[in-house]
Amino acid sequence: MAEFIVVLGAIIETFIIFFFAVLVLLAFYKYLQLKNRLTLLLCLFLLSIFLAVFFSWLSKILVIFTDVDYLYNEPTKSYPHTPVYLIHLRIVDFRIALAFIALGAVFSYIFKENVFEEEHKTISKVLFYSFANFTIFFSIFIYERGDTLLDALNFLFVFTIITIVYLPFMIKSIKSYRSSDNPFIKKKLLSLSLMSLTLMTVMFLFLIDRILVLLGAYHFTVFYFIAWIFVMIGIICAYIGYIMPKTSEE
Repeated sequence: MAEFIVVLGAIIETFIIFFFAVLVLLAFYKYLQLKNRLTLLLCLFLLSIFLAVFFSWLSKILVIFTDVDYLYNEPTKSYPHTPVYLIHLRIVDFRIALAFIALGAVFSYIFKENVFEEEHKTISKVLFYSFANFTIFFSIFIYERGDTLLDALNFLFVFTIITIVYLPFMIKSIKSYRSSDNPFIKKKLLSLSLMSLTLMTVMFLFLIDRILVLLGAYHFTVFYFIAWIFVMIGIICAYIGYIMPKTSEE
């Protein structure tokens, strides 16, 4: 049962990787056309999420084709302390994928500043970048196989940083949507606000999935598969909101 779910997850993420690869290429093409800061930040954000999905997919491939299984299936098994296994285990336990999601949140934070031409207070910036750096550091280095609490905390920290970035982004997008009379701008802002909502929902569902798995559920739960549906919605919203527009005010 569990092995079938892992294979199914790998198949689903194969399609997600394909769509994200297309989105990254479209965003890069957009950047070559516009050569502006916003499009560059969008490219870097999408590339970060693409790499997160890739390493999530790679974790399943490693579980299927190597001797390493997920933490919850072998909590007491030990592996050699070699660089290869240290990287291998962090990939399998989603640490690398989560680090890239946190990195993507940093690019989104800068993107949000530029979109709304806002300047955060120095203390807010310091707190955000400190927490972002801590989350990335935690994902990669604060790791001990068998400590499921650290695993759950890692997902919680990433969900928190995504919410810090995208909740204000969504609120500002909705306010701008309501105050605009331009149908084109309204569609763009609505798409970006929906993208923000889907990203927060995805991480929330992944967090629920991880908690249930750590409590003994089969990996992966129904929340995991629902999350990937929201990922696809987010891809469509990102495309409509920033990549597809064809006006001189892009």
